[in-house]
Amino acid sequence: MNYFFTRNSKISKSPGDWGSKHIQYEKQILDDYGMHRNGNYYEHIIPDITVSKQDNFNDLLADKNVQEAISFISKK
Repeated sequence: MNYFFTRNSKISKSPGDWGSKHIQYEKQILDDYGMHRNGNYYEHIIPDITVSKQDNFNDLLADKNVQEAISFISKK
């Protein structure tokens, strides 16, 4: 996260403030992590299910992303 915010110092550190740019910023963070954690670059992963603007950082079990992940894992 520090790498992302160092390069984007004007962006709020609160994801709730990102608005329509949320997916773009999240993708940049994930791309940075994928490239830098061990020096290898990984192609972008396109999710089978896209969930947008249904985050709930106060109650993760009410977060649609978490619900979809639990559902996916439960089916395996």
